[in-house]
Amino acid sequence: MRPQPEELIIDPALHRTTEAEQARLEGHLGEEDVHVERGYQPSPRGIVPVSAAAAIALSAGLVAGRRAGLRSRAARTLTRVTGRPSLRLSAVTRTGLATLCGALPGVVIGVTVGMLLVWPATAPVGYLEVPPRGSFHTPWETVLSFAAALPVLAAVMAAPFKTRAK
Repeated sequence: MRPQPEELIIDPALHRTTEAEQARLEGHLGEEDVHVERGYQPSPRGIVPVSAAAAIALSAGLVAGRRAGLRSRAARTLTRVTGRPSLRLSAVTRTGLATLCGALPGVVIGVTVGMLLVWPATAPVGYLEVPPRGSFHTPWETVLSFAAALPVLAAVMAAPFKTRAK
């Protein structure tokens, strides 16, 4: 008489189960009895809040860059000395900088909140006992590319606008 296993847990730090291995296990055990935790998978539901945040950040950067300094004495002096192209470059630079000043704190706050939300699922519960858990992968490439691309996109979007020093 041999004992029958009820559950098989494979530590994802030691071995990542491939799609082919999962299909083979489902063939032997049945599809409803096999569950493979894949770690972080980008969700299509997350695109809506990210798109809304990007739209708000872009519009705020465009408004801040457009309104800041166009009526100032420095803008009038710049127009008199160098002409309109420099004023446009100045407005584009201000727009990119304003968006960068909003994107960097947003990334820092978002990462902080995300880590605080994930911490209970990844922290050990006791001194010697570590429960079996899947690893959590933070998509740093996506976060940093979003923070870097947003100011560039805002500056590119601000370039075609006409600027007038009043």
